[in-house]
Amino acid sequence: MRWLLIFLIVLTGCITERGARHYATDHPEKFADFCGTYYPVVSGPIPEYRPANNTNYLTALDSLIWTGDDLTARFKMDSARAADSISRACADLVTGYARQVDSLSAKIKSLRSWYKPCWPDTVPAPYPVLDNAKLNAANRKIAELSQDNQTLKAQIAGQKTANNRQNWYCYLFGILTIPGVWGLFKLIKVFI
Repeated sequence: MRWLLIFLIVLTGCITERGARHYATDHPEKFADFCGTYYPVVSGPIPEYRPANNTNYLTALDSLIWTGDDLTARFKMDSARAADSISRACADLVTGYARQVDSLSAKIKSLRSWYKPCWPDTVPAPYPVLDNAKLNAANRKIAELSQDNQTLKAQIAGQKTANNRQNWYCYLFGILTIPGVWGLFKLIKVFI
């Protein structure tokens, strides 16, 4: 007997996910209280986030550094070739260009060491502003829906009372019919 009682308690105490979903739809006010307790509403308007379209320039900086290193190596080779075959003025011109490339390469490398990509990749968008016409239309719609809700509740309550009355008539008919039929059979047995 005790095990049967424990089995009944366990059986009635468990609920499936589907059962919980049905309970939440049947009792929305209790579900709303539960949600409000464990997941409180954030005060104030909630910001909307949109992509910030931040571009990561690390690969561009790395390619510039590689290009600068290639140009530096090429100018060194060209300045050695120019010093052997061409006039001193041309060799100085190549050397000047090599110094400019070295200077720009050093600036790009320092920029690369200081550069950090933008984070986060989303920024809050400005709060949406509702115009008064939309707000008034929404308030009117809410008022109409609440009035429809009250009308439906009254109709459902009237339907429940009508159903209860029909159920009582059926019970009364069943209670009176069973003894009547039993008495009729007894009467038939007496006369037969």
